[in-house]
Amino acid sequence: MENIRIEGQIYNIIYSNANGFKIMTVNSEGKIYTVKGLLPMVNVGDYVDITGRYVEHKEYGMQIEVITYEKVTPKGEVQILEYLSSGVLKGVRRKNSTKDSRSIPEKMH
Repeated sequence: MENIRIEGQIYNIIYSNANGFKIMTVNSEGKIYTVKGLLPMVNVGDYVDITGRYVEHKEYGMQIEVITYEKVTPKGEVQILEYLSSGVLKGVRRKNSTKDSRSIPEKMH
């Protein structure tokens, strides 16, 4: 199978072990992908750029097995608001992040 590349936000971590292996869901342009592999430095809410290949798990179906990944900076107001309201910053949720976004300079959007 050929490689696939997705960029999106980590929606949920289904499984994680001490070695950094994770099974998680990533929202990329409104589509949810199940992704698995060594991703030790990522958390729910992070934006990632993933290159991988489709593999079929007997019980869980199609998944993307990670070949390479990189954490990326959220782009635009929508991604910044999603990132801030994801819980990555303690005490910041949707209401606070929406209010705070009005003070973000336009050139940062």
